[in-house]
Amino acid sequence: MKFLQLLLLCIVLVHCSFAQSVGIGTNTPSQGAILELNSTKKGFLPPRLTSVQRDSIQSPAAGLTLFNNTSSNLQYYNGLKWVSLDSGTNGGGSSATASSNAVIYGIDYPSSVGHAYGLTSAGAWVPQTLPYVSEGYKDTASKSQVVIYGVDYPASTGHAYGFSANGTWVAQTIPYMSEGYFATACNNQVVVYGVDYASSSGKAYAFTQNGTWVSVTLPYMSEGYRAVACNNQVVIYGMDYPSDTGMAFGLTQNGTWVSQAIPYMSEDYKAFASNNQLVVYGMDYASSSGKAFAFTQNGTWVVQTMPYVSEGYNGTGVRN
Repeated sequence: MKFLQLLLLCIVLVHCSFAQSVGIGTNTPSQGAILELNSTKKGFLPPRLTSVQRDSIQSPAAGLTLFNNTSSNLQYYNGLKWVSLDSGTNGGGSSATASSNAVIYGIDYPSSVGHAYGLTSAGAWVPQTLPYVSEGYKDTASKSQVVIYGVDYPASTGHAYGFSANGTWVAQTIPYMSEGYFATACNNQVVVYGVDYASSSGKAYAFTQNGTWVSVTLPYMSEGYRAVACNNQVVIYGMDYPSDTGMAFGLTQNGTWVSQAIPYMSEDYKAFASNNQLVVYGMDYASSSGKAFAFTQNGTWVVQTMPYVSEGYNGTGVRN
């Protein structure tokens, strides 16, 4: 009888303890929270995983939270996909503070000099002298960086300046490109690229989320290059019809370039983006075959052969 009474008492105590809020660092936890952590000297440290390790989790529960070491942000699983708390997208990496940066710039042609002023998230102006470029400067921005760039045709040289998330200017000399430069951006990286038909070569320069420039040499493409971007990655691709060959270059979220040869397609290539992956695809009617090349969030190319369809293929991806 005493054993039964003791067992009933234990059940009541356990029930009461689960019905109450638990506090660590506080004796009065919020009644609306099952657990409250309180400290003025320490923070909460969740599990830290790479994207590959995160994606190996079997059947993640909605609400599961972790810190992604690959994209450097806090993420949770919403029941369908992983979402970054700072950007609302999978794998985003810019903070609200870093997103406050802004740049104004201009060129004085008579004196052949220019000026740029970067405005940091703290409200401080950071000046940058710009060398003269005959065609002026253009700009492109990610969620955390601004890049301005331009080419001086008489001098056959150019310049690019990245205003990083931490409020510093990083300069990059860019070689002459007869067709000028184009640019594209994802959340945390900006790519400036171009082709010089006279020298049959091209260059791409990525201003990464770490505030560094990473370049890649582009082979000649008779039709130039095009670009597509998702949250954290960029792909540029092009086709050279005389040589019946093409190339694609993927910029990973870690700021490295990964190249992929793409075969000749009589109808050229199209591209689309999902939240975290980029796809380049095309159809060759003469050979009655097609190819698709996916640049995955892990920074690898995955190839898929496609059978002939008389009207070609269309594609789309899931985007937030």
